[in-house]
Amino acid sequence: MSSPNEGRSLQPRATLYPSSSQPSEPRDHSDIVAAGNLKKVQTLATIFAVLIGVTSYFGLHTVMAGEAGAGRWLIPLVAAPIITIVLAGGWHILLGTAARPAYMRPLLALVIAAGLGLSGIQVATTSLFLATSVGGSAAIRQHHAEALEPFKEVLATLQAREERDKVVLGHLTRAESELERLRLCELRDGCISDTPGDGQIARALGAEIDQFRRGREELDLALGRRPALLNHVRSQIERAQAASRQGNEEAFATAINSAVSGLASANAADPTALLQALGSASAIPEVPAVYTRLRRSMEGVGQFETAIRLPSYQPTDKATAVLDYASEVPFAWALAIALDMLPMSLLLLTLLASHRPHHPEPPTPSIPYDIDYDALMAELAEDETEPEEAEETKPSPRRSGAPTAKPRAKRGTS
Repeated sequence: MSSPNEGRSLQPRATLYPSSSQPSEPRDHSDIVAAGNLKKVQTLATIFAVLIGVTSYFGLHTVMAGEAGAGRWLIPLVAAPIITIVLAGGWHILLGTAARPAYMRPLLALVIAAGLGLSGIQVATTSLFLATSVGGSAAIRQHHAEALEPFKEVLATLQAREERDKVVLGHLTRAESELERLRLCELRDGCISDTPGDGQIARALGAEIDQFRRGREELDLALGRRPALLNHVRSQIERAQAASRQGNEEAFATAINSAVSGLASANAADPTALLQALGSASAIPEVPAVYTRLRRSMEGVGQFETAIRLPSYQPTDKATAVLDYASEVPFAWALAIALDMLPMSLLLLTLLASHRPHHPEPPTPSIPYDIDYDALMAELAEDETEPEEAEETKPSPRRSGAPTAKPRAKRGTS
């Protein structure tokens, strides 16, 4: 006798996944879109665009630091959001288009060209702002360092002239004494005019000596003040270096102007102008001869033909400094261009991932899953309520060597 559920157990069961013989539905877009990675890539590109917009604001504000009025604040506030929106929208569209190769294969070159064009515009419009934001302070410090070099050279030159100028003062004193002797000879013996006494030649010699003495005394006084002036210039250069490290352009310019004033005063203590003017207007032949001997005696002392040309300082802004000293701040330009090219890198990675060869996965075996638990419980309940006679009618297996059970006697028989 067969079980009533025997036929039901042979019915096929449903499966969770389609069998290998059932074809899967084709997808109309790439794995990037299917996996939800496109939104992540687009979000990352938007973050880059926002970062570029923020740094562009600070860079543009730095570029316009020298402008007056509300424009220095208003233009960065307007330009930075526009840059951010244009870049974020452009990359969002390009990345979304590149992630669908089924529709984009004929336009693949156009997508790459559009990405390169957008990257070029991005580099052209924002790399200077980014580099200014990153390396503007370093470029200004480099500009300050180069601007201080001429001041240090002039300072060293004036310090090196200390010993020379002491020798010059000695020669000037001897030339003045020689003029005094010539005047006394004219007064006593008439050495020049052959007429002793305080005549025209003696008075002209007296005026020449007074002029020479005033020039020598002024030079002596200036040379006496020069050590203090040079110490002042040295301290101002150190102050300018400290202001440069702190990024204080106003304090740097103040220290430089003070150094220029000190160098001008120290440079004025130079015998060049005095030696060139000596005897130029004298009508007494003996006076130029004295000055000629004076110049010859100082031939080995130093050069007196030209005075020292004092340096000057031209301030600059961070944007100009970044351009002028690009070789000194390569990290700023490298970081700026790398940041500008990050969205292009995302576009290329998206294209590579979208157009990679597709390898179909092996078919998965069918797995039963949709068990009807109500039917299963009902089936188990039916199995428990089957009549015991169904079990007794089944022949029981005989074991070897086991005694055979005797048939049970029916009730009511003797």
